[in-house]
Order: sequence, then structure tokens, then C-alpha cells
Amino acid sequence: VHGTLYNFLLLSLVCVAAFLEIWTVQTNGDVAALEVLQIILQIIFSIDILFRILSKYPDYNTYLQNNWNLFDCTLVFFTWFPVFTLGSKVFGLLRVLRILRVLRLLNDIADLNIILQAIGSSASALFYVTAIMLLFFYIFAVAGVFLFAGNDNFHFGSLGRAFICLYQVSTLDGWGDVARINMYGCDYYGYDTGNVEYDSYCENPHGLGYFAAFYFGIFIVFGVYVLISLFVGIIIASMELLRESIKEEDEVWEKVKENQEEYHWKDSMVENLLEIFNSMDIEQNGKLTLNELKPILKIVHVTETDQFSLFMKVDKDSSGQIDFAEFIELV
Repeated sequence: VHGTLYNFLLLSLVCVAAFLEIWTVQTNGDVAALEVLQIILQIIFSIDILFRILSKYPDYNTYLQNNWNLFDCTLVFFTWFPVFTLGSKVFGLLRVLRILRVLRLLNDIADLNIILQAIGSSASALFYVTAIMLLFFYIFAVAGVFLFAGNDNFHFGSLGRAFICLYQVSTLDGWGDVARINMYGCDYYGYDTGNVEYDSYCENPHGLGYFAAFYFGIFIVFGVYVLISLFVGIIIASMELLRESIKEEDEVWEKVKENQEEYHWKDSMVENLLEIFNSMDIEQNGKLTLNELKPILKIVHVTETDQFSLFMKVDKDSSGQIDFAEFIELV
């Protein structure tokens, strides 16, 4: 179930299912053969989930503890409804969910998975940056309505229009035209299109010259080059941290396998030690401090002095924490 060939075949079927669904939508479901193929693929995906659950024997619950597996089960369950309710428009909408099977690629392609995890791990930071951006847009929208509403009523006639205009400016699409209208006045630039309805928005022509240029310049510098760059930078930084943590975790497990071969331990022994390690990891950061180790060291009657010397002996990188590989050496 977890072989490379098996995953490749399954992901190929995911892509085929997505393309078939797009084709089915374009033909309005008139091709019966496409529906038959979709049902066959639906059965294959259901069998796949059954095999993946059976592979967790005897602890089946561990399969659903993975959020991706839970998402996959939910998706396959709901996409059975269009099969059993052919002709129903309400349940027929659920067929669109079949395309979401492509998201399974995220769980099997490392780089895509890292991007998704980076967005998730930086959600709180992104939320605060978004809040700052909204506040920034709000301040400039209010100022824009106050300054430019009479001259450029189409773009700054209300707070809602000002927000839409500033969003357009933040994309750097046509921002020069908006700036010139408010620099030179609507009677001189922008409102001579010949469209009576549009030109009527020029109610009180007056350009603010360099002051308008300063307004848009400040907005573009901070709203585009600073805040949006900060938004992207947070995601990139999270991706780099995740890559480092994954690399570090791989190195730890390489050491664990070496120790396992050296001490001739079975996999069950390593799994039991991992459970003990995780139960002691109060901070849930994949490492143990001396304070987290003290309870188990006291059980085996290790003195305070020996505890420190023993900890420093296995803490080879002198980080003040030991990872799972170093914990095995301690054991």
C-alpha cells in the first residue's frame, strides 16, 4: 500500500479521474461511458482506502488520526452520492468534489506538502499581516474619499469604491491613470471618454498635484513593496524552516536506524521507546531537556550530579536538548 509503484499508479488514477470529470462536465454528462469509468474509479479509490486501513492492523484508528486520510475518506464517501442519485441536480453538485482528489498529490509530493504546511504553520503571522494590510487600506481609503471624492467620484465616491480602487492600485494595474486624474483634475485627464454616464462622475474638478502623487507613492511603497512582500516573505521563511526541520528529522532517524542495528533491537522496541519519548516531551518539539528527563532518571536512581553528566554525555551537539537518536543512546 505504501510502495512507490502503488502510489504512482494511484496518483495517476487521481489525475485521470480529474480529467474525466472535466470532460464529463463539458459534455453535460451525455456520454454514458464516462459515467461508467467514473464509477470504476470510485470503486478503486474506495478499495484503496480499505487497503490503507487494513495496513494499519491491529491499530486501525491510527489511519484516521492523519488529517489527509480523514479528508480522503470524507471525499470518497460524499462522492458516492452522485452515483446512487443519478439525475439528481442537488446531489449531482457533489460530483465536483471528485476534482478535489487531485489534492491527494499534496500528501505524496514532498515539495507541495511543504508549501501547504508552510501556509498552515504561518497562519497566525499571516493573519496579523492581513489585519495590518486591511487597516492600512482602510486609512488610505478614508483619506482618498476625503481628498478625491469630488474630483474622482468614480474611484473614490464611497468607501467601498475607494477600497476597490486601492486594491487595483496595489496590483499596479492602471494605477498611473488613477494618479493622473487626481493630480491634474478630472476635467483635464481621464473623464473625456465620451461616455456620458462615466463622465458625469466628474462633479467638482480639481487636481491636487504633487500631494496626490505623494498619496499614491506612499501607498504603493508601503502597501505593495513592504506589506505584500512581507506577506510572501513569511511563507518563504516558513518553508525554509520546514525544510530544515524535515532534514534534521531525517538525520535523526538515520542515527536511530544505525543504533537499532548496533543494539539488534526490533522495530517494536523502537516504537515503545518513541512512545516513552513523546510522553516525556512536554513542549512537543521533538526534543527533551534535562528537566523533562529527570522523572525517568530518578526512577532508575540516578543522582543529581550523575544526571547532569549523563545528559551532557549524550547531548553531543551541546544544544541543551536531546533528540530521539540521542535518547536511544541514553537508554
